Amino acid sequence: MFAKSAISGSALRKLGRQRGSHSSGTMTGAVQSGRQMQAFAVACGRATKRRYFSQTGVFMNRCSIVLGLLVLAGLAPVATAAPCALSAADKIANAALSYDEFDQNGTLASSFRALDVAGCYALAADAAEDYLLHHPGLKDGERINLLFHEGQARAAAGEERSGAMVIAASRDLSQKPDDGFDWNTYVEGTWAFLVKDRAGLDAAATKLGNAPGEDNAINARVLRGLQRCFNRPYREAYGAAVCDGPRHN
Repeated sequence: MFAKSAISGSALRKLGRQRGSHSSGTMTGAVQSGRQMQAFAVACGRATKRRYFSQTGVFMNRCSIVLGLLVLAGLAPVATAAPCALSAADKIANAALSYDEFDQNGTLASSFRALDVAGCYALAADAAEDYLLHHPGLKDGERINLLFHEGQARAAAGEERSGAMVIAASRDLSQKPDDGFDWNTYVEGTWAFLVKDRAGLDAAATKLGNAPGEDNAINARVLRGLQRCFNRPYREAYGAAVCDGPRHN
């Protein structure tokens, strides 16, 4: 579902300014079923080049962010043919998937991406946790993304304090003060929203808003949305049109 972070405004406009990852607008005409959403996820995973924003390779798949916002806003219908389920056998099968297959493409119905797109947030988070534990050879950027995704999924499932703990662990410890993409401030702002630390969220939003670069600007906008809807649950506040505010890109 969720968002590792920034996508450019132009990319979002091309995909139809969604709901559940970094924007507003609707794609209900283009995506009318859970099965179509799954196909969209696979197509995005194959077609979208990843952008590396930090020295550890923290990357943001633009399509996956779009999908995440759609799911959070309820614009991505849940596939009725695939009820929420995650068995021990599913976890073993997940561990054999590549990172892209598990987190980006939703190759199996039990993968993080597939469960997330279906709105099975708690199970998506459980799947990510198990994958982090049992999949060998994850790169630093992949681990960071999975932790952030797990935290977002737990928050979307209503477990905001648990989600905050996982998101806190997704900081990029190798990020330098002069890195062009300030991932850690975005993480800190998201964490502050989840624990209802208004001062911390305000500080992060201001810092990220003053940072150069389109990617920082987009994540700053996400944090401003969380500011506007501070008293709402994360699932409602993240990317919702009512929280989005005016556009400046």
